[in-house]
Amino acid sequence: MAKRPAGLNSGDLRHLITIEEPYVSSSGRANEPIESWRKWRDAYAHVTTAPGREFYQQGPNYPSTVGQTRSEQIHRFHCRHFEVQNVTATMRIRFENKVYDITDIRPDHSGQSLTVIEARLVQ
Repeated sequence: MAKRPAGLNSGDLRHLITIEEPYVSSSGRANEPIESWRKWRDAYAHVTTAPGREFYQQGPNYPSTVGQTRSEQIHRFHCRHFEVQNVTATMRIRFENKVYDITDIRPDHSGQSLTVIEARLVQ
């Protein structure tokens, strides 16, 4: 008999996250669209941190930050698949009053029905 891989218990999904989607709220003075964010759905998740990275900012594209060290924090949000089934990389996550840009969405194809969303902290 094949052994099932260990999944998460329902008690592990104790963090409430808010997934937000972009939308055009109105037009500006020059009739340009103004993009804003609205709540798409709340979901329960198990939150873990992934190895971050630190890098030295340089180059002509960032003249105000040349010579500064920057860091990047990555979090993984393990959610039930049915709660985040139609999530896209254009959305973002709000968790503990911080905003995270979604960088990767990995559905679990092994029958555990969990989806891992990897996101980068927006500074």
